[in-house]
Amino acid sequence: LPDRAAAVPSSQGVGEPSDNPAEQDLLPFGKRVRDAYFQFGPGFLNFNHGGFGATPKPVRRAMEAFIDRAEAQPTAWFGKLGYRSILDEIR
Repeated sequence: LPDRAAAVPSSQGVGEPSDNPAEQDLLPFGKRVRDAYFQFGPGFLNFNHGGFGATPKPVRRAMEAFIDRAEAQPTAWFGKLGYRSILDEIR
């Protein structure tokens, strides 16, 4: 992620980093994050309320990697060495 200076903790001004450890884990936001992590078209302003939205680029790349694996060897993907082994690892 871009540096935390883009985050806006409640006690700080826009773009100012916080010395409060509780506020240092806030996610950055704004144009830099939008441009780095999303594929919105030029001029698009996202007013998402949080119910749905665009997929961040890193998540999309991971999803595409899983699709590529499944397409390369569909039988293996749906067998013991495919998605089930991945699910077992993350559970």
